[in-house]
Amino acid sequence: MALNDSKASSQTTIHENVTMPCPALQDVVRRDGTFDIIYWSICSSRRCDQEDTKWDWIAGMNNEGRTQVGRERINITRDGALDIHEVNPSDSGEYMCTVKPINHASPEVYQTTLLIKDGEFKLCVWLLVGLFIFI
Repeated sequence: MALNDSKASSQTTIHENVTMPCPALQDVVRRDGTFDIIYWSICSSRRCDQEDTKWDWIAGMNNEGRTQVGRERINITRDGALDIHEVNPSDSGEYMCTVKPINHASPEVYQTTLLIKDGEFKLCVWLLVGLFIFI
């Protein structure tokens, strides 16, 4: 598994749309002319930098352009980018794009982080207001 060393990040605000590209797809297509499958996952572990990190599949596409998504508000574009519509604080985190080459060589992997500006603050304010109402 080839891992892209640079860990890019995307930043957006709540209720905006964000598109996260997958440079690994372009690398595989440039080298092999096509690809077998591409899929996106999100880290569901407490720490996302360990060998036993758990990644949950969220979207995929085969080389014929057929897509499958596992969450609402998620789409995968023809060029392998992950689109998230109307982001919310739960969308922040570590994402991984995996591209399997057509020749069944080792997959290419690209990781990125999605940061939600003001997301934690707005969420905390809502929780504090909610707690205050119930006291």
